[in-house]
Amino acid sequence: MDYSNLAQKFTAPKPEQLDRLMAEYQILRLLESRQRSAIYVARDIQTRQKVAIKILPKRYTTDNAFLEHFEKRMQALMLVDNPHIARILNYGIVDGMIFLAMDYIRGRRLSDLVTEHRINQAKVAVLVSKCASALSALHSELIVHRRLSPENILINESAEPVIIGFALDRPIKSGPALLQDNFVSPYRAPELNDKQAPVTQRADIYSLGVILYEMVCGQLPTRPYSSATKLGASARLDDIIRKAVDPVPSKRYANTKIMRKELEKFREHLAVESQAAILKITTSRHQTVAAVAEHKSSSVSTYSAPTPTVPQPRPRPRRTSNAAIARPVSRQIRRSASYYPSANESVFSPGIIALIGLIVAVLVIAILANNRTPAPQAQNSPPPNSGILTAPVNAVPQAQPVVAPYTQQRKRHERPDFRTKKGPWEPLERTE
Repeated sequence: MDYSNLAQKFTAPKPEQLDRLMAEYQILRLLESRQRSAIYVARDIQTRQKVAIKILPKRYTTDNAFLEHFEKRMQALMLVDNPHIARILNYGIVDGMIFLAMDYIRGRRLSDLVTEHRINQAKVAVLVSKCASALSALHSELIVHRRLSPENILINESAEPVIIGFALDRPIKSGPALLQDNFVSPYRAPELNDKQAPVTQRADIYSLGVILYEMVCGQLPTRPYSSATKLGASARLDDIIRKAVDPVPSKRYANTKIMRKELEKFREHLAVESQAAILKITTSRHQTVAAVAEHKSSSVSTYSAPTPTVPQPRPRPRRTSNAAIARPVSRQIRRSASYYPSANESVFSPGIIALIGLIVAVLVIAILANNRTPAPQAQNSPPPNSGILTAPVNAVPQAQPVVAPYTQQRKRHERPDFRTKKGPWEPLERTE
């Protein structure tokens, strides 16, 4: 912003100095210092809530007319109840300086958002409509903001606009300014430059129209007025802006309620246009309902179901005496036909058969030799040292029965005998 011919610079007191002067608040830090005021972040001692403390220079307290006007204005502002206006919680004089305590708003200034990028027209209409409702609440108490600008509109953490920064030096519908007002801003209504002109709510409507133009077009309007449609704005929205920023106050909206209704109609118009655009996209492939029906009927008539096929069994290959049986070939190993023996071939070769017979014979001889028992010796046998074994003439060797080394074991599914303490897993006693 361009400020010129301002009053002498205001030196803001340090937070610790102001903290010693104000018993009701704990001053935390200096938020910002300007030419005509300073704002601090403080905490209310009783409620323990954060508040914003605005301090005005001592020269304002030297004018009794201003003090009278200031008190009436503060009482009127404390009656305003609107979620888009920062509440005035308290006011007074401390060490010859006027102070007022108001809500501490966490958020960003609208001026920061406007300089970053353009805002969607639908969102702009919603935001400006809420600001218009806040101005209506002010105007109902005969209060004109007079310094409405993107810097005096905060966007809180809920993305809601909150208006701050009320002018305190001139009441509504008054004559000459009570104090010198050299405030210069592109958002300021032209009639405010005339100190003798009455101040009406149309001044705030002008400021709101300039803000609306800047949010949509990304720049301030020019004189003579340049249509916002050249910068991408809707024709309906351009009509609202053109009427709001008219240099002649009588040609603007009579009040902010009418302007708010026009913005709501514009929002409804945007909703209808968006629905029409969606409908146009969905029906672009079929121009009429008849074309859609014809397309469906033609697609049904030209469709033919596929003919079902019955799987046939694979013919079995013929077998011949000289040919090997056909076998499936594995994906990983391809085996030749010579791997499988033919029907006339023997699995075992003669050498293997002879080896198996020899092993069986050796096993039979070993079993017979193990089961053979020695014959009983005769009474008149020669001495052991003779080395000759003789048997009686009439003695005939008799075959001895083969006794198994162990009796048959119990089967595992039988229950153990607990009287003998033998389970199915224990072998029985050896028989002699």
